[in-house]
Amino acid sequence: MTPPVQNRDTFRFFQDHFSVFRLTDIGLAILLSILVGVAVFSYNTKFNLIERSHRIAQTNQVLLELKETLDSIQNAERGTNSYLLSGDPAFLDLYAQTNKTLTSHTNHLYTFVEDDPDLKKNVDSLNRLLHEKLTQLYKVITLRQRDDYTPEKIETLVTQGGFIMDDIGKAANKFEASLRELLQAHVRDSNEVAERFFFHIVSAIVLLCLLIVTSRIIITRHIKGRQVAEDELKETSLALEHAVEGISRVGRSGVYEAVNKTYAKILHRQSDDLVGKPWLSIINIDDHEKVATAFNTMLTKGKAEVEVKGVRRGAGVEFYLKMTMVAAFHEGTKNFSGHYCFIKDSTRERKEQQELINARKAALEASLAKTEFLANMSHEIRTPMNGVIGMSGLLAQTKLDDQQRQYVDTIKISAEALLTLINDILDFSKIESRKMVVEEIDFPFQDTIQDAVKILRHSARTKGIKLNVDISPNIPRVMRGDPGKIRQILINLLGNAVKFTVRGEVNLFVTLLQSTSSYKELRVEVSDTGIGMKPENIEKLFQPFSQADGSTTRMFGGTGLGLAICKRLVEMMGGEIGVKSEEKIGSTFWFTMKLNEGQASDTAMHGSQDGQSSTPPVDPKGVRILVVEDNEVNQRVSLEMLTKLDFSADAVANGKEALSALSKTKYDLIIMDCQMPIMDGYEATRQIRRLEKTSGQHIPIIAATADAMSGDRKKSFEAGMDDYITKPIEFEKLAKLITDWISKIKPQEMVRPEEPHQAYEMRVDWTILERMKIFQKPGAPDLVQELVEIFFETTPAILGRIQEAAKRGDPTALKNEAHALKSSSGSLGLRRINNLCKVLEEMAAGQTLLPEAQKAVQELTVEYDEAKDELVKKLGHLLTQAS
Repeated sequence: MTPPVQNRDTFRFFQDHFSVFRLTDIGLAILLSILVGVAVFSYNTKFNLIERSHRIAQTNQVLLELKETLDSIQNAERGTNSYLLSGDPAFLDLYAQTNKTLTSHTNHLYTFVEDDPDLKKNVDSLNRLLHEKLTQLYKVITLRQRDDYTPEKIETLVTQGGFIMDDIGKAANKFEASLRELLQAHVRDSNEVAERFFFHIVSAIVLLCLLIVTSRIIITRHIKGRQVAEDELKETSLALEHAVEGISRVGRSGVYEAVNKTYAKILHRQSDDLVGKPWLSIINIDDHEKVATAFNTMLTKGKAEVEVKGVRRGAGVEFYLKMTMVAAFHEGTKNFSGHYCFIKDSTRERKEQQELINARKAALEASLAKTEFLANMSHEIRTPMNGVIGMSGLLAQTKLDDQQRQYVDTIKISAEALLTLINDILDFSKIESRKMVVEEIDFPFQDTIQDAVKILRHSARTKGIKLNVDISPNIPRVMRGDPGKIRQILINLLGNAVKFTVRGEVNLFVTLLQSTSSYKELRVEVSDTGIGMKPENIEKLFQPFSQADGSTTRMFGGTGLGLAICKRLVEMMGGEIGVKSEEKIGSTFWFTMKLNEGQASDTAMHGSQDGQSSTPPVDPKGVRILVVEDNEVNQRVSLEMLTKLDFSADAVANGKEALSALSKTKYDLIIMDCQMPIMDGYEATRQIRRLEKTSGQHIPIIAATADAMSGDRKKSFEAGMDDYITKPIEFEKLAKLITDWISKIKPQEMVRPEEPHQAYEMRVDWTILERMKIFQKPGAPDLVQELVEIFFETTPAILGRIQEAAKRGDPTALKNEAHALKSSSGSLGLRRINNLCKVLEEMAAGQTLLPEAQKAVQELTVEYDEAKDELVKKLGHLLTQAS
């Protein structure tokens, strides 16, 4: 029934006024929001201004800190120059003060710029130059303190210092300019904040005025706006109808209520054909259970996605749908009313995804094939190399005339060069395939550096080149990292420096760049006075298979991989590497690394100091060794080496023959090749270990592996092998390895008698030095001479630390240093020194240091001098330089 006109007008009146009241409430809410916004903005503006003022003050403080840092380094230079002129050590106080406070200054600068990468680069550059300047000043002071000092000797260093100060000035000016730009930015920000505050206050006032003016306009347009909204709703419905994605509405009963054109087109149907039809009719029956699970998820979470096989009209190719279901509820209630279903044809996407999976699988298979090829290639190459190097080494030990020896030496040098090339390629391949792992172990840092230096010292001495080492005293003695990788980098850089230097010197400097609670950043520099490089060639250095100049390959040799490997190793340890070079003047290679400080355990302190094995030589009589090797040349090499060591040995061609030989003959040790036909070394070892469970015996098995990939050694130990030796097999390493294992399995009857009644009274046990000749490499420098010279070079420093530890009553330091000297003296047969060190160790363990320890230290010092005299007399002119 239609209401009267009067009643109808009254209804419209109250309806319109209700809308007006509602709009008024909205206007008041907007007004209140503006006022609250102004208040909040004013409050935030206050703190923004305070924060920017703090930043301005902080920037000024950093500028002041920068000035103090520059003044400090300038004072150090002035003090050093005054010392050069006068020789008065008092002027060195400025250098000492700078050396003490510079780290504090730079740490303050780092604290400020830690959130700004660009400023941090400026501080890094300045910090590097400052430490480079301190290193230069230290070298100048050191040269000035020498007895043979002349101004001409430090002229180059002083000139270098001037260049460094120029670089420091440029870096400081650049950093100061950046800071001043930042300061100006902070001032501008403060001004902008104040201007924005004024602008927003004025804007708020204008908005309040506009609100009053526009409220009438809003009310009058209210009805018109509703009409526009209805029109937009119609347009939205039209857009959904023609949307790219298929959209449908499914009722609570599970049938379609509405379907857009795209939805029907994907299914090759018309919209009218689907409305009223069951929703699951478009889904393959095999996926109904999957859809039911997704439907339950939608009821719980409101939305669910699933991919299913679709059903289209007419026969065709199998296709897939990506389906998204969104739950719908009655307005104002939580009663389920159905759901919206969005579909997309995912057939092509699924096909592309499957192609990606297949491609990834193929890539993994290719990578595995590459790894296997690398291992096989290593084995195949090292097998003939083992014969060449092994046989040439054995041939060199026979009687040869000068021409024949020259031929043999040429063969051996060429083979070792080829082996170096192979090792470089394999190392680079391991890095590229991410098979190389960086270890994290505690190790004696200075000893690791000295180990690398010792390897190159003979080459430098042969060329008449000085090899100098300077390690900063503030670096902890024990660090945590990968000593093998560090040693490999140093050997490469030092080897290049010695190789490319005809005359002059090679210097190694190790300094502490930065020390934090979490790490120590170190900088290592290797400088030489060699041929140098042109600037345009420096960029090629660290690229694989390239060298600075092709002519260097012809003159000095090289693979072009050494520096590329160094770069990758340094980056794996979180550092950087670079070079500065000037043609015909020399080069300086440097790299940085971040290491943690390690714990000074007995293993970490002395694990690499012993230098020589303390295992006594064994009597080879009665020892029988089985060589399992399929290559006849390698069989011959191994048998000749064992014969040279006076061991009895047999050889078989594979693991099956090894099992047969073990069933007939008792062997004390087995050298097992890993890759062989019929039965390889891994399977043979596993079968031998199974047989030993019944017999109760254990035969040491040494794996002979190419060691191309890191998994070779792991596979050897997993198979049950006890140790390994890499191919090509070196005579000295094989002798030491067999000696160690034979002494373990036959500790009593196999060890040659040591004449115990005379052992303690002897000063030098010459039999031990004589036995070392078994490890002498033909054509190489005299092994005994090198060992004794190294002992003479390192022992005075150890004696000094022992005396200092006894003087200050430090049992831990005394025990560590006495242990180090005990090990090295025992290896050289210095019996009395060895026994005195044992006494000192026992005193340190019992905390009985004074005065007995000081007396023992005095005896040790006297005994060292007497032992040194006896060694010089016995060995003659060989040790004149060391004495």
